[in-house]
Amino acid sequence: MAGALDPSMIDALVADAKITGTPIDGVDGLLNRMTKAMIEPAPQAEMTHELRYARDDPGGAGSGDTRRWPTWPRWGPTAIPSVR
Repeated sequence: MAGALDPSMIDALVADAKITGTPIDGVDGLLNRMTKAMIEPAPQAEMTHELRYARDDPGGAGSGDTRRWPTWPRWGPTAIPSVR
């Protein structure tokens, strides 16, 4: 994870956004896209950890585990209001 947060990596992302005309903030901006990329997989990873099997893992079927994979919207409240 340290490599992803390396200042040179962030500088490269910002430079690439400027070259391609992608805004840094706003609905279609780099910050919103990065936030979405981090937020979306979190609920599934959390449930996999809690249930000890992945959503589509046949090993969980018929295991007697009464907990179920919930369905939830793929977004939630954030400091950036329109992350979807």
